[in-house]
Amino acid sequence: MSTATNTKPAPKTLTDKCVVDACVLQRIERCDYRFVFNKITWHYEAGSLILSGCLPTYYLKQVLQETVRGIDHVEQIHNDVEVVSPSD
Repeated sequence: MSTATNTKPAPKTLTDKCVVDACVLQRIERCDYRFVFNKITWHYEAGSLILSGCLPTYYLKQVLQETVRGIDHVEQIHNDVEVVSPSD
């Protein structure tokens, strides 16, 4: 007789959030585009990092996403950054 066990991932703790916030901030501060990324905001919840704000190009949106890729505890990145041309 076999029994199925329901294995849930460990709950994300406040410590995880603090670690992720510190890592994101550190990576942005070390990035060559930090002066452009200074108005970007982020929120970490349950393994997901949500990026928000506005950038002038799709290229910079992608650079931002790659800058924060690979941070411990981040399983998904939701890049909700809007691309808005400077003339808008």
